[in-house]
Amino acid sequence: MIRVGRLMGLFCFVAVMIENHSKDPLIFSEEEFTSPNVMFEVRDKMGQKILAAPPPPPSGRKRTVDPGKQVEIRMTLAGMFSPPLPPGDYSVRLKRVDTSPHWFKIAR
Repeated sequence: MIRVGRLMGLFCFVAVMIENHSKDPLIFSEEEFTSPNVMFEVRDKMGQKILAAPPPPPSGRKRTVDPGKQVEIRMTLAGMFSPPLPPGDYSVRLKRVDTSPHWFKIAR
């Protein structure tokens, strides 16, 4: 599940609930849980992928979601793009997992 909202004015936040319905642990890199550049893909209203700033260097650390467990990740999109996104309609989705896009608007 993905939820998009506003946090402190212009900053959008994205909350993702990852649920493990399998019998095996789900293993993610630390950066997938801490960096929006690694976790999310953003597109404009024409469907064009917006290039994000470079991701942080890999730490080598992993995060695990055990079978039957769930984890909520909440991040802002602030700092993901340089320069910041101009006003307009955008969609966000997870990069690694097939999810539907969720739309948000940036207005100034």
